[in-house]
Amino acid sequence: MKKILIFFIFIISLFYILSEFIGDRIIKGTLETNISNVLDRETVIENLKINYRNGDAEIYGLKIKNKNFEGYLLNLEKAYLKLDTSSIFSNNVEIESVILDGIKLNYYCNVQYTKVTDNVRSLEKTLETGSGKSTSTKYFNIKKLIAKNIVLYVNSDELKINKNISLKNLEFENIGNTP
Repeated sequence: MKKILIFFIFIISLFYILSEFIGDRIIKGTLETNISNVLDRETVIENLKINYRNGDAEIYGLKIKNKNFEGYLLNLEKAYLKLDTSSIFSNNVEIESVILDGIKLNYYCNVQYTKVTDNVRSLEKTLETGSGKSTSTKYFNIKKLIAKNIVLYVNSDELKINKNISLKNLEFENIGNTP
């Protein structure tokens, strides 16, 4: 009986260690791949911490590269997510809250004669045409989304614009693709 108890404690400990260290890496890689595929842009996440017992997740250093311009379209310092853990295994994932902190959005614009190119229109076309592909078939709903410390960098050499615009904190409710 004592050997069986030790065996179960060992298995539970091993499962916990694997989920904490290897699970975060697997999920981080999957997130980077899915975001990159959907937005058709390279995405990097510096660090991901998931508390599986509480349903909390923290993302640090999310960066989405520009497609036709240098640098990044978006830098996000930190994101905090509170999940309804019971919904993870269903097709409708319920996210209780998302807090985005330290958002830096870069907008570049080139004007050549009558043609205007920028780093946001190609993203809009990708999302409209659906040329970005997600490997997930799940739906989601975010009950509350808060975005704090937002800075928009606007740059156009031809128009001689180089501005940093700070935006107020934003708050949204019930965002998602749940049918």
